[in-house]
Amino acid sequence: MLFILVVFALLMLITIYPLRRQGYRPLCWPPFESPYSFDPARSQTFRGGARVGLTNSTWPLVTLTADERHASLRGLMIVPTGVDRRYCTGVRRIGAVTGKGVRFDSADGRYDGVIFWTGKPQAVLETLRSLGWPMQSKAPASPLLFK
Repeated sequence: MLFILVVFALLMLITIYPLRRQGYRPLCWPPFESPYSFDPARSQTFRGGARVGLTNSTWPLVTLTADERHASLRGLMIVPTGVDRRYCTGVRRIGAVTGKGVRFDSADGRYDGVIFWTGKPQAVLETLRSLGWPMQSKAPASPLLFK
């Protein structure tokens, strides 16, 4: 039993530590999503995975839908999460041992626990940029545990 706990703790360290170095805060839950209706002609949808707070859902169980004012993550095993463009200071690529994704930054930290996992983060970033979302130029830190 102790062996299983040690292995679990090591796996958490390997997956969470590189994300924390890039600003991810696992105990930061975003505000509850208020109802938002997307216009299919003006929005884009991507399929992937997501990490919201301490919950994680892998590809292809999550959809990210975005337009010029709002982004929404919906899927199995995660809380429906909305990202309001007014509070987003930047969107950037994030990398970890387990994969690549997109992270939404905000001045007050409300989205610090939200990551959208995707095999094509550049395509997601380019689409969000074309919709008017601000981009962060900061490249992700090395996913290595020690430098």
